[in-house]
Amino acid sequence: MNDLLKLISRGENEGLELKESLRLKEEICQAVSAFSNAKGGSILVGVSNDGKVIGVDIGAKYPIGTGKLHQEKY
Repeated sequence: MNDLLKLISRGENEGLELKESLRLKEEICQAVSAFSNAKGGSILVGVSNDGKVIGVDIGAKYPIGTGKLHQEKY
């Protein structure tokens, strides 16, 4: 957990994207595309841009799923 908090404290960079919600579908897809065209990276969902861990309600229904990510183009 400490390693994760250290990573978050460094903020976004060429290998890390922070997203508050899974509802940011287009932004998440853009980050996945950018990472796949570079050296890779990590996307942490449930973390605000200022590094505050806000979490995600995993029981909620989001308009995004693995299948949709593969099918849609951005």
